[in-house]
Amino acid sequence: MICLIEYTKGNSLFHKLNPITKLFWLISTSILCIVSTNFYYLLTILGWVVLTIVALKLPLIRILSFVKVFMFLAIIVIILQGFLYPGKLIIFNILGMTFTTEGFFFGIAIAFRLLCLGLAVPVFVMTTKPKDLIESLGNHVSGEIAFMITTAFRFIPLFQLELQTIINAQQSRALKKRNIKWYFAITIPLLVKSLTRAKYMAFSIESRGFSPELKKNRYFSRKLNKMDWIVVILVIVFASLALLINTLVC
Repeated sequence: MICLIEYTKGNSLFHKLNPITKLFWLISTSILCIVSTNFYYLLTILGWVVLTIVALKLPLIRILSFVKVFMFLAIIVIILQGFLYPGKLIIFNILGMTFTTEGFFFGIAIAFRLLCLGLAVPVFVMTTKPKDLIESLGNHVSGEIAFMITTAFRFIPLFQLELQTIINAQQSRALKKRNIKWYFAITIPLLVKSLTRAKYMAFSIESRGFSPELKKNRYFSRKLNKMDWIVVILVIVFASLALLINTLVC
């Protein structure tokens, strides 16, 4: 059973922050993840994200369910980098291809990147209402960009629901063994359903006269308060320290 990654009610500090502040935290974390492949640097970023999850008391089972997808990709990346990354220390040879130590450790670094992103995204999604996000973004960016970002995060739980429905349907047809055939039987229907959902969503917003160029009147205006600015400053300070650690270690 897939655990849904969607908004979870809470009374933590992160829940009360402006969605713009939380989005700044997510973007900063994502950028820090791709700046370097140094192991100690990425371990620092990972520790920062994990401490955030622990402090917010978010349900770990649901987050780990989401991270499984990233871990599957991480294993593939480690194997590919082991064979493709140039190196001198050979671990083993197979079919004329060499698996190098340098490639293995580079793949581990990429896996840490994926793990950091896989933990950071649920933190944002599970503490931010889509309605609050689009209201906050509407005050700073165009309506088209605000709608695009909100829809992308809204598709995460919908994507998971579709995936679980397809898995249940295939299991009812006695397709249980997880081989290449199983992954094709899951991936292709999921891709078709996602494209169909996107098409119907486009028809829906067009029929409602959605236009990013039109000036909109908003009932609520969410602005950054004192606590938001404190968190922004803390994120900048931590990012600076992380980059400094990366510079010193490298």
